[in-house]
Amino acid sequence: MQTLAELAGAVYYPELENAPISVEDKKVNRLMIKPLQDFTPDDIRILTERKLYSEYILPLALSLLQQDLWIKAKFYEGDLLVAVCELLPQDIPYSVQVQWQRWIEHLKNFKNSAQYKAIPDNIIQRKITIAIKKHTNTQ
Repeated sequence: MQTLAELAGAVYYPELENAPISVEDKKVNRLMIKPLQDFTPDDIRILTERKLYSEYILPLALSLLQQDLWIKAKFYEGDLLVAVCELLPQDIPYSVQVQWQRWIEHLKNFKNSAQYKAIPDNIIQRKITIAIKKHTNTQ
């Protein structure tokens, strides 16, 4: 699989490795030359939160979430789910719209499940509910 540099023309700046920037900013820079097939859930979470290269990253995120909704990318179980739920309608690239709508339908079905009602964290429940509303009302 290709890198973001190859697919999207993303630029890697080697001089940033020694620059006084955050560790996460350095990681984002390195992700430009990392093959997409080697991305970790945390790599995907970071780029999803930053809304970078969504055309390539969002399908990876949705695929991971289909396998394990509660995947822990870095901080806590469900942090990738939260990152995806915080996306706005304008953050979803046209090329991903069909897959995104299937994902929203999946979330709607999940919201009606016993598993959803058993979520101990009301904040995650609210983020799911808000995501469904903001992406359903745009049609």
